[in-house]
Amino acid sequence: MFYLKLITNVLLSLQILYLPVVVYFIGSPSTSVSLSLSVFIVLLIVIQVIFGNIQPRVSKLILLYIFLIFLFSLIILTSYYNSNMDLLNSGKLNGYIINIILPLTIIFFMSLFKVFSYSVFPKASFLLGILAIIANFHFIFTQQFTLSSRIFFIEDNPISTGRIFGMHFLIGMYLWRLSNKKIYILFIILLDLFFVFMSGSRQVLVAMVITSIITLFLNNYFQLTYKKIINHFLSLIFLSFIFLMTFKLFRSTFLYTRLNNVGFESLGRNQLIENSIKLTFTDIKTFFFGIGFGSYYSKSLDGFFYPHNLLLEIQVEIGLIGLMTFMLIFFVVARYIKKSLLLNKNVLSFYSIIFLYSLIISMFSFNINGNSHVFIFGFLILHEYIQNRRLSNV
Repeated sequence: MFYLKLITNVLLSLQILYLPVVVYFIGSPSTSVSLSLSVFIVLLIVIQVIFGNIQPRVSKLILLYIFLIFLFSLIILTSYYNSNMDLLNSGKLNGYIINIILPLTIIFFMSLFKVFSYSVFPKASFLLGILAIIANFHFIFTQQFTLSSRIFFIEDNPISTGRIFGMHFLIGMYLWRLSNKKIYILFIILLDLFFVFMSGSRQVLVAMVITSIITLFLNNYFQLTYKKIINHFLSLIFLSFIFLMTFKLFRSTFLYTRLNNVGFESLGRNQLIENSIKLTFTDIKTFFFGIGFGSYYSKSLDGFFYPHNLLLEIQVEIGLIGLMTFMLIFFVVARYIKKSLLLNKNVLSFYSIIFLYSLIISMFSFNINGNSHVFIFGFLILHEYIQNRRLSNV
């Protein structure tokens, strides 16, 4: 049963973290790959439930989170049916179901029947991330590529590629402090950092820096001593040194040139914010109920499919009622991140780190479907807290 559990967690990691990498190697559409992985995971769960004699157990906190996700999804569905329901809108709705609802449902049943492993998943996620590094090298060596080019082996999108390596960098940083193989992990995360620079994605770099600073600050926050403050300060200097050395060593990378020329200014993003605000305040109905899920492209006329900001997207497409529901989900998760800090001996958990990174980067890029990790890791934070609390009471 141990190996079945291990395989299930590996497949889950591939589905929710590295699906674009699997698509790159296989060449099939992402929807087909996601559904295929889901079928395999469900079959493995069923086998373990049948032969494992597992007694399901669910807490009120998990039921609260599931209810909030259900309520949020109901608002989205209502908004969709009140819109034009054209092909573009239906595609976004299908993406919401496949990228958010399907993985959340699978993770819920994995946690319900004790198939999900909180110890295996972070290590599996780091090791599987090496597939992204291999895929990137394959892309570099099979293309006419120079250091001044942008890497985009994932979905022909440099930002998607940068996001994968930014996340893998943070996973490596988390495991680095817990592992004895520090040199091996350090080498991998330096590669991740280099590939982030090669992607030219400024928002990924910003999200990595902010997440790293928050992680350093929150670790041992409730038991700060002068020694720990000095250690945190030195860790921050070391982290800054790694960023600066990578930045200086690879001056010819696209990101270096881009930052030198325009910095972090983005006229396109500013225009999206202005258009989103204008659409939001079109009338009272739009302010409270939005313009319709997936309707930004047809209503904004700015050539973009979404505002590249999760909060703005929710507000403009499903209105204030949807934004308030999302903020309620966020505050529930934030509360238990704080509680988990106390329960986990003041160490920010792997799931909290990925949640923070995903939330920060969702303010700069992609639509709600591309920012599914915010919802998925929000659930995992709550369930991990429940598991740790039960263990501490044993």
